Amino acid sequence: MLEKKEKMPYYDIEKLIKACKKKTSTVIVLNGTLDKACEFFDLCTISEIVAFIGNGGCEKLEFINTRPWDNNPNKSIEIKVDSYEFTTNNKKGYLAFMYNDKTKKWIIKSFHDAISESKNDELYMPFKDLLGEKI
Repeated sequence: MLEKKEKMPYYDIEKLIKACKKKTSTVIVLNGTLDKACEFFDLCTISEIVAFIGNGGCEKLEFINTRPWDNNPNKSIEIKVDSYEFTTNNKKGYLAFMYNDKTKKWIIKSFHDAISESKNDELYMPFKDLLGEKI
């Protein structure tokens, strides 16, 4: 499922997918994430996002990077965030998540359209003339 890159993620995304598949309370979705997921993917509840990830909805996962969590309320404990882009239903999406060792919970930080709008445009390019759209 994960495409190989030179950079390595901090977390094993398969563990997040497994936690989502079990639909346990070990997965949290941060405030604000739900609105973007609903707008772009029509996943409007936490359980829909968790089920989507657990059922393999994030196809062609491509690791982007690992960074420290910018909004970490406890700066004395560094929490890393892994970011991925993925494809689903001809849309390019973005997923960022972290794991809190203290609470033993996975945290979905971001779930929205891909950061690069041009990547979504590329997916529709072959059809732009048929659709009569200018991209």
